[in-house]
Amino acid sequence: MEATITNDILESYICCKYKAYLKIMGLSGIKSDYENLRGKLRNEVKHNALNKMCTQATKGQIIGDVALTASILEKNPLFILNTSIEGDHFSLVLDGIKNIKTNQQGLSYYAPMLFYEGRQIRKEQRLFLELCATFLFKYQAIIPAVGLIWHGKECKSTTVRLNTDSRKIEQIQLEFKKMCIDEEIPKLILNYHCQICEFQNHCYEQAHQEDNLSLIWGISEKEIKAFNRKGILTVTQLAHTFRPRRKRKNAGKDSQQRYHALQAMAIRDEKVYVLGTAQMPDSPVYIYIDVESDPDRDFIYLIGLIIVENDVEEHLSFWADNQEQEAEIFEQFVTEVTRREEFVIFCYGSYERTYIKKMRKTLPDQTSVDRILNALVNILSIIYDHIYFPTYSNGLKYVGKYVGFSWTEPDASGIQSIVWRSHWESSHNAIWKQKLLTYNIEDCIALKIVAETIRGIITTTEPNKGADNQDINLSVDFVEEIEKLSDYYTWRKLDFAHPDFEFINKRAYFDYQQERVYIRSSKTIRKAKATKPPSPNRNLSASKKITIVATQCPTCNSKNVINGIIKQVRTQGYRCI
Repeated sequence: MEATITNDILESYICCKYKAYLKIMGLSGIKSDYENLRGKLRNEVKHNALNKMCTQATKGQIIGDVALTASILEKNPLFILNTSIEGDHFSLVLDGIKNIKTNQQGLSYYAPMLFYEGRQIRKEQRLFLELCATFLFKYQAIIPAVGLIWHGKECKSTTVRLNTDSRKIEQIQLEFKKMCIDEEIPKLILNYHCQICEFQNHCYEQAHQEDNLSLIWGISEKEIKAFNRKGILTVTQLAHTFRPRRKRKNAGKDSQQRYHALQAMAIRDEKVYVLGTAQMPDSPVYIYIDVESDPDRDFIYLIGLIIVENDVEEHLSFWADNQEQEAEIFEQFVTEVTRREEFVIFCYGSYERTYIKKMRKTLPDQTSVDRILNALVNILSIIYDHIYFPTYSNGLKYVGKYVGFSWTEPDASGIQSIVWRSHWESSHNAIWKQKLLTYNIEDCIALKIVAETIRGIITTTEPNKGADNQDINLSVDFVEEIEKLSDYYTWRKLDFAHPDFEFINKRAYFDYQQERVYIRSSKTIRKAKATKPPSPNRNLSASKKITIVATQCPTCNSKNVINGIIKQVRTQGYRCI
């Protein structure tokens, strides 16, 4: 049965092809709180945009809720809102189109519009407008070169340039057509959209059944395709491909690479693997920090701290009711941390460092902030360079759960914290604020446990290979000390798992050259080539310079010569030079 492409399917395709396929097949899931929040914010943007349009257009220049036809375009309204378009395998309802005047006198065209709840415009929104612009070509003689996006809580209007390359759009339309007639099923590849997708549980269950490579967070679709071309289709297969790489001589100190194969090997063996030498700074005071933000407004509203000093643990939270209090809580944080002479402050990821650098400009005394930046240590960078936990992701939730920590809220995450903050701003109910404070401090506790675990791994001088390390209660192996990996580059006779493999490997070499091919290896031929006398003129070099003056032409015997140069004369059909 052939399906029809709708707005929901088109938006799903831009985020994930497999999600679009599930929608075409008629499946549906339970939308997350974050998706519902996004829908609510989009309706608010739409309402505010309509009010702004009314101030730009006169009465009769805005029409809506109509099917788009050539006769409606001939009326030349400024805005056409909530208009539907029909075509082969698609039935869409555009947010709106706007009449755009061109540089040529009297000429204009209609460009697509989009209502978007986010503050920052991304490539997904551009691609959606490009597809809409292609559909508009059916009703006008030109493909729009620009599109209009109303976005953010301030409902800003931004004009974006569109890529009118028809090859890309035709490829997308072809993929849609194949999915509609069930001719082609896209491969399941997990991505960043999965954490808010209604099919999250469905896709993760299928991925675990397939042992899908995309389970390893951070591996790109391009890398997955490259592995597939080599016959590596599962995480277990990828685990067998890891070999320690020799570091290039000109490689810098910070040029450590993350090996997906070693991550897969850690998952397969359920061990923590350590690659290289990691270091953790020591200090009498350890501070663990985590911040919560509203990304749509670029606003940090909560700073959580755990301070460990003299074996005493203290929990602190700095809360901002609105954006005007952001500088105030940052100043409180700086004052609290820098009243100690010596400290090390740990964070998870680069977000905290970016935030502190941005807020540094707001304080008159920037030396205190510089002390914090110099003492800031990113635990995630240490994990990325050296530590391979048997988890599919290096996120704090994955690593924290592996080392034994659990959050009070089962759905606690950075995405969910945005929903809780939105609920608090609309109701000012203390329940939502307490959820955020608890979640923030629990992130700090998880960071503390992960940091202490890494410190225990690093300070282990004699790891018991294949056995549980009693200090940190984890199974830890150092890659450099694993014999089967460290001997990879040594010349030796290979031990094959099966005699047939040895037979095949032996035939892969060019040994029969010694018995049958003599062009290069024959001693007689090499000796004959070596004894061949060299050319007599090979080593001659010029020792004199002699000038020869011509007295007559060698062709026609003409003596009409001046200073040794024969004039051009025509004699008997010959030209003398």
